[in-house]
Amino acid sequence: MSQDDQVPPNEEGNTQPRRRLQIRQRAGRVANRTRGFVLRSGENIVNGTRTAAHITHVLGYRAYERTFDNLHAAFPNQIRAPVGELLVEARKQFRIFRLREGQPDEEITGRANSTRIINTFLRSLGLRHIDYGMNNQGPWALEAEDIHRIVDESGQMPQPYGTARPFLGDYRGWVNRRMQFTVNIVQREAGRRLLDVVDLEAAKEFLKMTLPEMDQIIHTDLTLGENRYRLQCHVDYVLWFGYKHLWDTNLIIIKQQEYGERQRLSPLAAMTLIYHLRNLTGRYKETWGLYTDSINYQFFHVDDQGQYSKRAYVGGDRRLYQGFRLWLKIYDQAYERARAIRDLAAEPMTELQIARTPETIYDPLHQAVLETHGTTL
Repeated sequence: MSQDDQVPPNEEGNTQPRRRLQIRQRAGRVANRTRGFVLRSGENIVNGTRTAAHITHVLGYRAYERTFDNLHAAFPNQIRAPVGELLVEARKQFRIFRLREGQPDEEITGRANSTRIINTFLRSLGLRHIDYGMNNQGPWALEAEDIHRIVDESGQMPQPYGTARPFLGDYRGWVNRRMQFTVNIVQREAGRRLLDVVDLEAAKEFLKMTLPEMDQIIHTDLTLGENRYRLQCHVDYVLWFGYKHLWDTNLIIIKQQEYGERQRLSPLAAMTLIYHLRNLTGRYKETWGLYTDSINYQFFHVDDQGQYSKRAYVGGDRRLYQGFRLWLKIYDQAYERARAIRDLAAEPMTELQIARTPETIYDPLHQAVLETHGTTL
């Protein structure tokens, strides 16, 4: 025993009892460390097994999806199209109602046959997942442009976490306040950008036509056998650029409601409804979706050929501003679609003015015109 490890004697000069106590304490510490190591190792093994199982599931489902994509393309009448890995995860966002003649509609969400109804609808769309990786190509290509105005204004919104992390307080209220502010500043900047290149008289109708609305229901009816059903999804924001009854929209937004919520694929459900509805009318089918807590952005895109993809902008101001850039790009696209509708209209576009509701958000556009031209719409 070293000089430092010597055990002091007790009052009778006997060191044995204290030495035994010290040995028991050391043995207890060793046992606790060993027990902790075993438990942590078990947890790591379980987590590793779950991760490996998840990766295997994802890769297996992708292989299955690609195989049946090719088989369905070769034998469309014999082989059904697959639902798709991401769409499977988004199914739980649908609410399903059985429509009854002369009686109130009956909600059947979660019943035994509800999944079959959703799968039948999703298969009928023939959507296919495409992975662009991290490359800024296809729909995800962004130009380097000046966004200093929106960056400056974003510094005025309720800051992340404040004096306490939001999950310690009213997280939902915190997200709602930031989202209202974010929707306003993005809409205002989009209006300013339009007025940077188009004079006020030419821009008036586009500004009135391209408006977001809160708390919207996207829905469609379908018939299976002798039964009629309605599929619907609730979204927090819809960006309209034309006639509501024709579902002229290119963006839906769903807010994260709870801290730690795992619903990031939820916009895909509403996007499939919009794709279907716009396909029925032969109009643009391309649409965007966004799931966000106002700091992190998960975007989705469906093109006219039915290919859907996703891109996340997560972590830090730089990624936040990338999300702003994409959001403004979507607004630019909406203005282009509004222009195309306006060019075909014989009369001034007043439909959306009539159809404005308390959920319509348009004040930031008035503010943009006020700041730029000293007048209001």
